[in-house]
Amino acid sequence: MKYKLQIFNSLKKTIETIGAYMIAFFLFVSTGGAWTCDVSLSLEQEQIYWWLLAITIIVSLGLFLLNTSKVNPLSVKSKKKIVLFFICCITYIHQFQGNFNWYFSFFFLLIVWFIFFLYQSENSNIVWKAFINIAVVYAIISLVIYLGGTCLTLIPESGRTSLIWGSWTEDIRTFHNIYYESQKLYLNETLYIPRNCGIFPEGPMYNFVLCVALAAEIFLSQKTHWWKVILLEITALTTFSTTTYVFLIAVFVLYLAKIVFSQKEKSIHKAAFLLLVLLGSILVVGILLNKLTTPSGAGSMNVRTDHLMACFKAWLDSPIIGVGFQNQEAVLAFAEYKQGISMGLVYFIACGGLLMTSLLAIPYIMSGIHAFKTREYNEFIFETLYLLLYFITAVTTYPILRFFIAYILLYDYEKNFCIKRDDWVEKKLNIFLNSRNYSIQTYVQIIKRNKSKIWVTSTGVCIATCIFLVRKEKAFSLMFIVYSLLGFSTSVLLILLFLYITLIIKKNKKMK
Repeated sequence: MKYKLQIFNSLKKTIETIGAYMIAFFLFVSTGGAWTCDVSLSLEQEQIYWWLLAITIIVSLGLFLLNTSKVNPLSVKSKKKIVLFFICCITYIHQFQGNFNWYFSFFFLLIVWFIFFLYQSENSNIVWKAFINIAVVYAIISLVIYLGGTCLTLIPESGRTSLIWGSWTEDIRTFHNIYYESQKLYLNETLYIPRNCGIFPEGPMYNFVLCVALAAEIFLSQKTHWWKVILLEITALTTFSTTTYVFLIAVFVLYLAKIVFSQKEKSIHKAAFLLLVLLGSILVVGILLNKLTTPSGAGSMNVRTDHLMACFKAWLDSPIIGVGFQNQEAVLAFAEYKQGISMGLVYFIACGGLLMTSLLAIPYIMSGIHAFKTREYNEFIFETLYLLLYFITAVTTYPILRFFIAYILLYDYEKNFCIKRDDWVEKKLNIFLNSRNYSIQTYVQIIKRNKSKIWVTSTGVCIATCIFLVRKEKAFSLMFIVYSLLGFSTSVLLILLFLYITLIIKKNKKMK
């Protein structure tokens, strides 16, 4: 009898793992993947969705039939979130606008079966784990072809094809349909940088799946593999997407935040962290301003700003129930650029109103409350980073959003609170910061002693920035003042952080 149970449990784990990898694979390739818009392939987006739904149903039922032990009961909070989901979805039908079959099959049913699969799984993060590994393997493939095929032209292409994506169709090189040279970043009218778009028609889509995998590896994995983190970061940078730079700054700041604010005492580290947040904010502003100076960047910013305002205006038309499920026409009626929605979260809010937005907002708020109560921030940070990516990436129509909704609806904070994570970087930083927990007064005294140096250096940087820009552009404009102020602020913050690091190093030498 015990032998049979062992066989059943072993078979269940095998099916669970294979099912997780199959689901993760389809989530990866269906997030704006190029296969469904490649004219040389007869593959429709709807086909991939049906395959994903069928696999999820088959695997979930298989796990249910093989489940010989009692399934862990759902927590009260998880039950409330699932009840909320059914109430919202049924209420949404009352004044439904849009394609009902698409809504029922690829929104409602997908989420239901994703929930059922995760409920049957012993590890709630099993799909994210598979997603990370798939992203890592493909990141290696795309980097090899990008460097060897696109940049150095050592790897020959297998042929040429066209991708129908949005309002453009372009003849491009393809490498056995596992890599497409689909996009370039134009610095001016003649100079450009090739982007690593992988198996996607544009850089931002590839960047999205890489960044989701990166966030999952750092904040969800039981053991953080930093070689995977570095590989995903390097690959994401080769997409040359502005979102990458903003996201990596956010990851760095939030990773330090969970370490610093897990300490109960007031310390110099929290003060230094606030300075780092200000520096990160200035860097983000600088990145966005620099984006406006390139032809493609300025165009992208104009489209996104236009679509952001269009979504807001459409939401005002029907704030409770929204303008209709994926009702792009109703939203674009308020936009100047009609080539397709370029925003994510705000489009979901416009289409679903406050009713459907609650499927994201309420679990997220519950996650935040639990995080600040227990000082365990990993899950909350992952959800924050996902929503940040979703805000500026148009993935509303793709299954990866459905899976994320299912995941946060079912996620049991109390159950996963006991799971220990292994992150050697976090351990080292905790030990380092705890051993050098000095008073803020000491730091303030050092700042006062160096006050004149801070002002002189920062003023010099401000003047130098202004002179450089005037000589470069041969004219003076408001942007010069903005850049000069950013240079001044950045210089002040860098010096303050340098003084903080110097204090810790000096104390460390004394201790030795």
